[in-house]
Amino acid sequence: GIKRRDFISIPGKRDICRRYIFGESTGCLATQFKTSDTTIFKILEDCGIKIRPASEAHRKYTLNQDAFAIDSPEASYWTGMLMTDGSVRVDSNCVMLSLTDRDIGHISKFQKFLGTDRPVSIIPGKSVQARIAVQSERIIKSLGLRGVVQNKTFITHAGRFSNDKD
Repeated sequence: GIKRRDFISIPGKRDICRRYIFGESTGCLATQFKTSDTTIFKILEDCGIKIRPASEAHRKYTLNQDAFAIDSPEASYWTGMLMTDGSVRVDSNCVMLSLTDRDIGHISKFQKFLGTDRPVSIIPGKSVQARIAVQSERIIKSLGLRGVVQNKTFITHAGRFSNDKD
């Protein structure tokens, strides 16, 4: 037989689109609207809304993935910090800043810059560390354009900035 397509009103479709844009998952929307993920995807597609990649769709903590995409003094400062005390893992799209626990306030400032509510980790050992690590392909790409890459210790050098004099 012919399968009936789920009926969702135009205001319902608008609500789905708005809620998805603000971070709700397709699975949650499908449950709340008593429909399938496929129907939710079709509604979003019909509205011209780009579907989040799985890495974003399953994000547990907030994160401003464009933090390094915009050229600003703050982005330049944190780029320098990552060049000296950070690390990048391309295979897992992970960016990490780790400092001595005495500098936890500085880690918290980086956390604020990233717009993340991911908690700062305290790593015990001979030298106790405060650390924050986030995963984002977009941040990895933006940092790569700034020279912060995996194994940067052996290949990165300070570049020219837009306000350097000739």
